[in-house]
Amino acid sequence: MEEKYCRNCGKRLRDDAGFCENCGHKKNNDKKEKVNVKQKKNHIAVSRQQLLILVAVLFVGVAGTLFALNQINNIQKKHNTGVDQSALNDAYKTEEKENTPTIKSTVPPTPSPLPKQTQPNESLGNYSIQLGAFSKKENAENCIAKAQNAGFSNLRMQLITRNGRNLYHVIIYGFQDIQAANERLDKVQKSGFDDAFVTKN
Repeated sequence: MEEKYCRNCGKRLRDDAGFCENCGHKKNNDKKEKVNVKQKKNHIAVSRQQLLILVAVLFVGVAGTLFALNQINNIQKKHNTGVDQSALNDAYKTEEKENTPTIKSTVPPTPSPLPKQTQPNESLGNYSIQLGAFSKKENAENCIAKAQNAGFSNLRMQLITRNGRNLYHVIIYGFQDIQAANERLDKVQKSGFDDAFVTKN
């Protein structure tokens, strides 16, 4: 059996003694100290492991959030681009077919001869205001009736052929300068012809 001695005075200690009988110094328990040191080391190791796990979880969470935000942003960009392009295409097709709504008249329009393409030298002036362009002659005639009811004169329908396709243009002619045409354009647009614009003859 290992003999133990007092660390304070050096006298031999009994196995069952809790303190030195010579100087009263408390007996040291090496086993308990070793156990306490080992427990402290284990506790530190566990704390470091938990800290590493926490850091890893935070890193994964931040990375996942950034990735999700990036994906959402890309989806929104693609969605907005697709909607805008589709809307532009639909608007272009609608305007090409029919710029203004059809006006039902209780009095049938008087048949008129097929208009010919008017040349600039036929007293049209230097500028005109185009009210609309129609693929159907009936719609062009209804546009003229609507403009007459709004109080506008000098109205004319022109037949323009482009790429083998006929379009009936309805114009207000007779403007010698751009300023007079723009002044009349403001009144025309306020009368319901929102898509009207000035053209040079």
